[in-house]
Amino acid sequence: PKKDFTRALLARLQNNLPIAAITDHIMTPTFIDDIGNALDTLISEKQEGIFHITGSQSLSPYEAAMLISEKFNLNKSLITKTTRAEFFKGRAPRPFNLTMNNDKIQKLGIKMKSFTEGLKELGR
Repeated sequence: PKKDFTRALLARLQNNLPIAAITDHIMTPTFIDDIGNALDTLISEKQEGIFHITGSQSLSPYEAAMLISEKFNLNKSLITKTTRAEFFKGRAPRPFNLTMNNDKIQKLGIKMKSFTEGLKELGR
């Protein structure tokens, strides 16, 4: 099976493989356990409407890669900066901002971890 973004970057760094990480692209990584917990709560409370089940920290793939390398004491020099234009050359254009606002779901008491908090759990 394909690894999620975080585990794919972690595996590359653990295997001393280089990573070209995008600096001009903002995302909100979301941990799968949080998605499952949020869905359970929404279903059990019979909530209706549109909810953005997304993480609580926005960052670039480059920032995420650097946080992963710091958390797991891996070689930061394997991470190089790139842009969306370079990384996705020859493919469909990608938007700059892929973030979503999770205020509505947080108001229901559903806690969505930040990327940093998720890394702490992953490191256990």
